Amino acid sequence: MLPFIYIVSLCTLIVFRRDIQTIMYFGGFCVSEVCNYSLKRFFKQVRPERIARLDHFQNIFKTFSLRSDRLI
Repeated sequence: MLPFIYIVSLCTLIVFRRDIQTIMYFGGFCVSEVCNYSLKRFFKQVRPERIARLDHFQNIFKTFSLRSDRLI
């Protein structure tokens, strides 16, 4: 939900301020999200065994072993 809030607030700032710094920040945010999504799909690894034991959660959340969506 937090990336959605970032996108809405940055789009609002871009519309009202038209500042190059805000536009570049939004562009960097989008590039970071695309890069994180692609790297997570590229390095598909199963979760560690201690988390893989929770089979009912594995069916709900189809995620991989990368813990964070942020590169930094």
